[in-house]
Amino acid sequence: MEQSNRIFMIDNIYQTDKHWRHILENHGYEVFETNNAYQLIRYADELKPHLYIMDNNAEDVDIKQILQYLGKYHYLEYAPAVVLNNEHKQLVTNSAAHYISSKESESRLLEIADVYCRGGTNYYMLMLENYSPFSKEAFKETNEFNVSYFQVYNPSSAKIFLQHNFPQVLMIHCLFNDYDKIRKQIGFKNTFFVENHDNVENLISFLN
Repeated sequence: MEQSNRIFMIDNIYQTDKHWRHILENHGYEVFETNNAYQLIRYADELKPHLYIMDNNAEDVDIKQILQYLGKYHYLEYAPAVVLNNEHKQLVTNSAAHYISSKESESRLLEIADVYCRGGTNYYMLMLENYSPFSKEAFKETNEFNVSYFQVYNPSSAKIFLQHNFPQVLMIHCLFNDYDKIRKQIGFKNTFFVENHDNVENLISFLN
């Protein structure tokens, strides 16, 4: 199996319900599963996955600490991280690219996996939300735009997305003073700073 199909997952490996892993494997992905942080990092050095999935319900595992380690030592510059079962704002860290609650559909996880592992998508817009998804400054999760779009929560994940997918525009929602630094870090030509939902809609209308 090609390397691009490798997903590393940390969760309760002995639980009877293997819902998320089975979804991924049935979609053609090779899933390396563990509940041992050291083992995950050790094999990440050797096998270089294209996506990390962290189950927030994993027992005896500090998911936040693992994400901080992966970020500090640059693992997340090559493969983004997704947090599963993040109910009621349990875990918020700017190391993660995506958060999925237990109530969300399996298609959401597959969409994320396909974007980073297989690529080739043609969303009109990539939305970089450089705020915690639960902060007052962030767009509400119910907000939708009149174009196809994909949303991430940190610049490194946006950069990985753009290596494998082909949006027409990148919208960055961040503090104004951070915009130039983030834009240069990502290196995408057609990039815009946005302040709110209406600002995004107006730009979309103007560009079309």
